[in-house]
Amino acid sequence: TRGNFDGLYPPLFYAVDGLLASPQIEESVLWIRALNAAVLVALASAAALLLPSSKRVAMTLAWLITSVPLVTFLTPSNNPSSWALSGNAIAWAAWWGYFETDGRRRIGLGAVAVAASATAAGARADGAAYVALGIACVSLITWAPLTLTRLRLLAMPLVVAVACGVVVLTSRQST
Repeated sequence: TRGNFDGLYPPLFYAVDGLLASPQIEESVLWIRALNAAVLVALASAAALLLPSSKRVAMTLAWLITSVPLVTFLTPSNNPSSWALSGNAIAWAAWWGYFETDGRRRIGLGAVAVAASATAAGARADGAAYVALGIACVSLITWAPLTLTRLRLLAMPLVVAVACGVVVLTSRQST
């Protein structure tokens, strides 16, 4: 009798976690919590492996300093805030690395950034808004003159930010 039946939240979180829901409530809750914790571990591990070591330390410290106690409680929960927080925490670091690296590392960090952004935006409308805000902030922090190369580099984050805007505007949660 509980779920996203009115379409209040973006559908991704409930679509994925709903695959683990069953009449055995306690068992379902444990599986959903394990999956949500695994989402964070997978995204954070991928970002950490791809980020340069100086950025890896910054990402890890920022996450640890800001995660107590609320985030450590919500991350493995069956609440959509789990993905919104985890996705945003990894997305900003991955977008930062995307702008400041090149080659295969940039491609990998771009993929992690898109996946983390989709995770956050697919869970809550405010998660999508914070992804777009994070992309804007990282774009400013890593500012470089607008050359053709820079414009090409901005294309993917801009598409993700626009998609996040669509999520915010079309989600009933934002009303």
